[in-house]
Amino acid sequence: MKYTLHIFGKSACCLICLGLTLLTACTEENLPPQCKIVQPANNSYYYIGDTIPISAEVSDPEAMITYVNFFTDGRNIDYIKEPPFETQWFTNDLEPGEYILNATVEDGFNERMNDAMKVVLYNNAPPEPSMLYSHNIGFAPFCLVLQDVSSNRPDLSTWYFSDDEQLVGAVVEKTFNEPGTYSVRLESKNRFGSSELVIEDIVTVEDNGNPCPGTPTVTDIDGNVYPTVQIGDQCWMKTNLRVTHFPNGDEIRKESQKYYWEKLAFGEMSLLYCNYENNPVLGYGYLYSLLAANADNWTRDNNDKQGICPDGWHLPQKSEWETLVETVEGISGSLGDVSEMLRSEYGWSENSPGNNVSGFNALPGGRRGFQGKFMNQSEGYWWFAHDVNYQYPSAEYSFTIPIRGEHFFVFSQRNYGLSVRCVKDSE
Repeated sequence: MKYTLHIFGKSACCLICLGLTLLTACTEENLPPQCKIVQPANNSYYYIGDTIPISAEVSDPEAMITYVNFFTDGRNIDYIKEPPFETQWFTNDLEPGEYILNATVEDGFNERMNDAMKVVLYNNAPPEPSMLYSHNIGFAPFCLVLQDVSSNRPDLSTWYFSDDEQLVGAVVEKTFNEPGTYSVRLESKNRFGSSELVIEDIVTVEDNGNPCPGTPTVTDIDGNVYPTVQIGDQCWMKTNLRVTHFPNGDEIRKESQKYYWEKLAFGEMSLLYCNYENNPVLGYGYLYSLLAANADNWTRDNNDKQGICPDGWHLPQKSEWETLVETVEGISGSLGDVSEMLRSEYGWSENSPGNNVSGFNALPGGRRGFQGKFMNQSEGYWWFAHDVNYQYPSAEYSFTIPIRGEHFFVFSQRNYGLSVRCVKDSE
C-alpha cells in the first residue's frame, strides 16, 4: 500500500492565530496491476493450424484482478476472470504473417496494464526453396557465403557442392581451394516435407596468378584462408579480412544495431564489426571499427602494431599504402590509372570498372558511416595503422578507392566501419 498525506486549511499563519488543530487525512492510492506474457516466447514461430498455448503471470497489490483479456490484431482470443490465466490460440483460419499477441489485465479500480509480444505464422507446407549468395567469382582459395531464404520456415538446410563437400546451416561459408566451376544443391526441410533447388555453375574460382613466393595463402585465427599477392616488395592479402577474434583470442563483438555504432565510445563498446547492411551475403569481408582494426589500440595483438591481422602480418601503415600506390604507378603506362589497376574485375559499377593489373583485387566493401548508416557500397575503404587520438574523433585514418576517379586518403571517424587488408611483415 502507498499512502499520501493531505493537509487541509488556510495559511499556517491563520491556523496559528485561530488556534485551530491541523487536520490531516490519509487516503489510499491504488497501484496498477502487473502483467507478463510467459507463453509463447517473443518472436516464436508456428505453422497455420497449430494450437498455441498462452499463459500470463498477473499480480495486484490489492489482490483485486477483475479479468485478463488475450487478443491479437483486433481478434479476441479469450477473456478470463479467474486464475489460472491460461488459454489456447487456434490458428486454422489465420493467414501467414506476423501477429502481435496482447494480454490486458484490469483490477477493481479500473486500472489496466498490458503486455505484448510477436508471433510469426508460416504456411503448413514444405519450404519453397530459394537462396541468396555473395559475389561468385574470385581467386583460390575463394569463400562463397550462401543463405537459405526458402519460404515456410525451414528447420534444416543442407548444402551439397559438386566437390562432394556437404554443409548444414541457414547461412554457410564454403571455401573452394582449387580453380574451377562449381554447382550447389540446397535441400530445405520442415516438418511438412522437403524440397530442393539446384544451381549449376554457381561459382567460378580462378587461379591466383601472382601469389607471394613461399606464402601463397595466409590463415587467420578463425581458420579463414586468404590468397596473397606479391606487388613489388610487398606481400598483401588479396581479399578483405573476415576474422571474428583478435590475435590474442578475444572475441570481437558483432553489432548490427546502428545505435551502438553511432554512440561508439572507447573501451569494450568500441570493438565492433558487422556485415554490410547486416546481410551475410552482401559486401566483401567484414566492416570493423577503428579500435577493432587496431586490436584495441595494440593491446590485443601478439606483435608490435600487428592490429587485427594474423601473426606474421600487420595492419598497414599509411606509408605502406603509399608504397603500394607508387609501385602500381611504376607499371601503369597505358594500362589505366592506379585506381583502375587496383580494382578487381568484378563487383564495381559499370562507371568504375577495374582491370586488376596490379593483382591487388580491391573490392567495394562500402562503409558504415555517419550515425551508423551504411553507405557508399560502390566504393572501397580500408583502415590503416594509426595510434588512436583519444581527444579528437577523426583523423586521416583510411585509404579510399571511390566510385570514379583516383584513390585518396580520407578523414574517417573512429566509429565508422571500414574494411581491412593486411600486409606481411618484412623479413
